[in-house]
Amino acid sequence: MSRLKYFLDLISVPTLILSLKPRQHGTIAAESPVHFEPTKLKLAGMIEDIIAMGTKTRTRILNFGFVHPPKKVRENLGLNGEARVLRIERIRFIKGQPISYIVSYIPSDLGEKINIKDLLVQPLMNVLEDKCNVKIARGSQVIGATLADSRVASFLEVMTGAPLLRIERVAYDTRKRPIEYIAMLYRSDRYHFTMDFIRKRSESKAQWDYISP
Repeated sequence: MSRLKYFLDLISVPTLILSLKPRQHGTIAAESPVHFEPTKLKLAGMIEDIIAMGTKTRTRILNFGFVHPPKKVRENLGLNGEARVLRIERIRFIKGQPISYIVSYIPSDLGEKINIKDLLVQPLMNVLEDKCNVKIARGSQVIGATLADSRVASFLEVMTGAPLLRIERVAYDTRKRPIEYIAMLYRSDRYHFTMDFIRKRSESKAQWDYISP
């Protein structure tokens, strides 16, 4: 069984929790294993939930600057071909261990209000809401799997080709304007998904439905 297929099997059901699974093949063991409480987290706002639980987190900023975004990002943010965005590339650490590699794209009018130091003390969503006065209303995201390239592998301390969880999300404000496109890669040995289901029956059919947290 390939590592990617194995990982796809692991994420076949979705509600993000901090994982206590043993290390999978292709990863590098941390010198001191990271122990997390197996607490269920809301899939949206995950970092905010972790911080609210009192878990110590840290962000390392890799790149912070204005760029012409890729076509996919431009389309998701509803921008024209000449538009520039603030691109923020960073790594999130929890209890001193790398958990995720994150790249965010913010429209320039909002990005100009953000200072790199802001991101060292609070999540980007909080900065957008508190400093940029953005009222975030909803988000849309796609969850999948990918393999670590050599650059990302070095940041997350896994081997090249290790399976990663990939989440792409677009956040919208109350006026339905997209205000952030974010791509996140998570270590598959640190996270997994679970979902609780309930069986619903009617006279004509029976089906599964998930239980909201």
